[in-house]
Amino acid sequence: MATFMALRSAPHTSDDPLTLGPMIAVALASPLYGLIIGFSLADPIADYLENKQEESSTPQDV
Repeated sequence: MATFMALRSAPHTSDDPLTLGPMIAVALASPLYGLIIGFSLADPIADYLENKQEESSTPQDV
């Protein structure tokens, strides 16, 4: 989302090269932050929930 927002506003500020550089930096850094958050937070949570679901769905010995 941030990549799209940064690239969308880039043509409007192409007159000033000093503001274009930071916008491109944000556009390139946003996917990196998304991957880091996804693999470090969301993936372990998803694995935990999958394991918990598998444990609750397997028949238990009485």
